[in-house]
Parts: sequence; C-alpha cells; structure tokens
Amino acid sequence: MTNTKKTGWATIAASAVISAALTYNYAQMWKDDVIVPGPGVTKVKWLSDYNPDLKGTLGDTRVFVLEGKEPGGTFLVLGGTHCDETAGFAAALILVEHATVQKGRVIVVPQMNNSGWTNNYPQEAHPQFVTIPQKPDGSGRVFRFGSREGNSGELWPDPEVFIQYPHRQKYSGEEIRNPNRAYPGRPDGTFEEAVTYGIQMMHRTEQIDMQIDMHEGQPEYPFVNALSSHKRAADVGSAAVLEMQMADLNIGMETSPDSFRGLSNLELGDMFPHLYAFTSETVNPI
Repeated sequence: MTNTKKTGWATIAASAVISAALTYNYAQMWKDDVIVPGPGVTKVKWLSDYNPDLKGTLGDTRVFVLEGKEPGGTFLVLGGTHCDETAGFAAALILVEHATVQKGRVIVVPQMNNSGWTNNYPQEAHPQFVTIPQKPDGSGRVFRFGSREGNSGELWPDPEVFIQYPHRQKYSGEEIRNPNRAYPGRPDGTFEEAVTYGIQMMHRTEQIDMQIDMHEGQPEYPFVNALSSHKRAADVGSAAVLEMQMADLNIGMETSPDSFRGLSNLELGDMFPHLYAFTSETVNPI
C-alpha cells in the first residue's frame, strides 16, 4: 500500500473516531437532568397537559405542583427560560426538592425552555455541564448548561427578521427561538409560541395569582440585579425589593416597558388582570 493510500485510510479512520466521539458528546445534552421531587411535591405534570400539541416534542417539560393543606393563592415559578442562566434553574430546583407549602399552591417549571437544554454555545466558551459540589474532592451533581434559545439544529431555519405576535415588533431572526420573546403564545404559531401558549393555558387552568420568571444577565448589562414588574404589580415589587435591600441584597426595581413586547411579565400581566407578574435578573459573569 502506498503512503498516499495509508494517509487516506488513516484520515478516514481518524475522522470516523472524531465524529463518533462528538456525536456521543452531543447526545449527552439530550439526557434529562435528574430532578428529585421533595416532600412538598404533591403532583408531577407536564406542559403538554395544558397544550397537548407539545406531547412528544422538545417543547414538553416537567411541571411540579406543591400544595398546602390550607387554601390560598397560586404562585408560578419559571426557571430555565434561558438555559445558560443557571441561577433561575437552580432556584427552581431547590424549591422542587426542598420546599413545603402551608397555604395555597406553588407550581414550579424548572426547565421551561426544554429545547434550550439540548444545545449550548461552545464558541462563547460556555461549558456543556456544571457541577454543584457535594464532596470535598469537588464531585457532586452534574447538570446541563444549555443555551439562551431553543436548539438551532432542531428549529432551523431562522428568518432574517422575527416578527413578534401579536404586536408585530421586529427582532433579529434568532429570537424566533427565544421563549421570552414569544409570549403570550398561540397554538398555531412558531415552536416557542406553542411552548408559551402552554404557559398561557396553565394560567387559565390553574388561575395563577402571581408569577416570577427567573433570569440572569452579564455584569455589563444595564438591567441586572433587578426585579422587573408588570406596571400593575409595581407596588408589590417595590415592597419585595425593599425587603431584600433591608437584608443587604442590592436588588433594584424596574417596570416592564410597554415598548418591549413578548416578555412573560408584560404579556401575561396584560392578558390576566388579576395577575402579579415579575421577572428577576441576577448577575452571571459567564
């Protein structure tokens, strides 16, 4: 066999090995994270229970219900809307695994943007996984570190311009995969609009009184370490911020502007007159 043929076969073999390794590596992002329902969880549902069109798709995700023994209001907690903003998912995870409710109900969706957990941003130096240390050697529970938007490979192609429904505000094309530009959602729209329609129908079914959508932002962003409220919920948000500042948590207060459409607290707050809707933004150096 000539050197040229040997080089050719060696290149093919190396390519096959590398492709297999990368395929296996990518496939790990499709394995669901382990979430252990704690003593306060009374039901485990799915987002497809509210929008059946999501069943069997990447849009379906787990919904954990924590019910108290006494009647009261219903509080919805959304984590993992942007899957590279770990604090929101981590806070929701802690509630699911450790919280108990005395009055009313708390509904927790730890991984709202399920599609976003199946890919990430390697060219932004983002890790594929994060570890919560539990032992002296640094080992612990491992969770995926996803992306801000839904999986580009599954939801391809992006348009040049994304036009938000129903206000027709224009965003860059990749925002079609951003669930926090897709509210209030609709059953016959884009993939992310079907997901947010599931959240909308959850509101209608469960009669939710208060909602928080938990996010993070980079340190240089103007809106970070802040609580954004729907204008109708500004008084409640201000009281919450004051409580946090008295506990030495430097959190600011914002009101969601009417000119920035598609956000959860603005669109759902406008849709449901009884709802107190909030978005939190803590700082993330990644």
